[in-house]
Amino acid sequence: MPTESEDAGTSSYWLGAVDARPLAIFRIALGLVLLQDLYAQARGLEAFYTDQGIFPRAPPAMPWMWSVFQLTGTTVGVTLLFATGALATLAFTAGLFTRVATAATWVLFVSLEHRVPEIHNGGDRLAALLLFFGAFANLSGRYSLDALRSGGCTEVPALAPRLLQATPVLLYFSTAIEKIRDAGWGWFDGSVISANVRLRGWTRFGGVWLQGHPSLCTAIGAATIVIELAIPLLFYSPFAPRVTRLLAIIGHVGLQVGILLSFKVAMFTYVALATTPLWFVPSWLDRFEAKPLGGSGSAAPRLDPAGLLLVGIFALVAIAPHTPKTVGRVLPWTALDLNVGLFAWAYPSMHWEPRGELEDGRAVDPLPPDADFSDRFTNSLWMQLPYRLQDYGPLGRMVCERFESHGGPRLRRWSLTRVIMAPYREGEPPREEKRRIVLEQDCDHR
Repeated sequence: MPTESEDAGTSSYWLGAVDARPLAIFRIALGLVLLQDLYAQARGLEAFYTDQGIFPRAPPAMPWMWSVFQLTGTTVGVTLLFATGALATLAFTAGLFTRVATAATWVLFVSLEHRVPEIHNGGDRLAALLLFFGAFANLSGRYSLDALRSGGCTEVPALAPRLLQATPVLLYFSTAIEKIRDAGWGWFDGSVISANVRLRGWTRFGGVWLQGHPSLCTAIGAATIVIELAIPLLFYSPFAPRVTRLLAIIGHVGLQVGILLSFKVAMFTYVALATTPLWFVPSWLDRFEAKPLGGSGSAAPRLDPAGLLLVGIFALVAIAPHTPKTVGRVLPWTALDLNVGLFAWAYPSMHWEPRGELEDGRAVDPLPPDADFSDRFTNSLWMQLPYRLQDYGPLGRMVCERFESHGGPRLRRWSLTRVIMAPYREGEPPREEKRRIVLEQDCDHR
């Protein structure tokens, strides 16, 4: 059986064969992350994806924002589409009819983001990119129902898996460039980290703790840029590639775990961590498992037209963040425009202050319980709405219709104030809040 090359400077690295096990572990890890995300979104199907919710169907803001969820706005129709997509995601995770399931899962997640972009972020973009290239790779060679049905394989063609490996590498490089370009020295003097850990509703216990440690914010900001620039160099280093690969993994996991403990960025950190098995060196896995299956053999390295197209698409993905007026306008059609601006600079803090009045005159919080803007560990589908919501009319009507007082008086009227505070560092006085009433709704219960 041929030895898999880890030297990116050789043609066999890109066009030979790779071990099927890291791909299979990646498929399972990504599938579990996507299933968990679907579980979280299922609780908001009616509020976010039906015509009776916050975002009733309308012509897409951009022509490229296609979505299967534009086909129906009823609760039953949306639920059926969602359930079908969830089954495809489950099949992807289990490795059943894997290529078809991968493509169907890609359609589902792109459709969800395009239908309501206001509640999605960079994690959805990264997942879509991985699913797209995953559809061209053999992700079911091992640890899959497909392998049980028709026999697995030890090695699979290398090109698509190598592009999957390169996706998080590209993300780190592009993100570092974006951060330096947009915030510059702010990443080295602690101002970006110090400001972002004060974002109301976006921090976890690590971020709350960092608020009292400005010197550590400075060190973490600088270390973030260094690690993000070092990972591509370590991953593709021609010198001691197995050692530098391990260092790249340590930097990758350490950075993502730090983000996970400090900030609520939906499924981004989980998707990023799910890519870790793609970077495993096969010999590491040999310590835990022999490779009992027969090898598929390694044909002479070659690049067929399909492979050339795949490389071309990846090249467009790589340059799109830096050419927003050209390539950056083309890729959104395929949802391959990688979002690299996540927490790239110091954001203002925005939140809502709701006020409601019942028919008996009592004051209440009229928003549903899942509209959680606290600094708890869990994410809420509502988190980005103070930043992104433009039309408040459907929200006003939905809250009036769905407010529950457990058999008591109904909601008479309610209002929503958006509060904005500019970013500031430790030791500086907090900025003055800017307050604006964005919604005043009388509830007509006739």
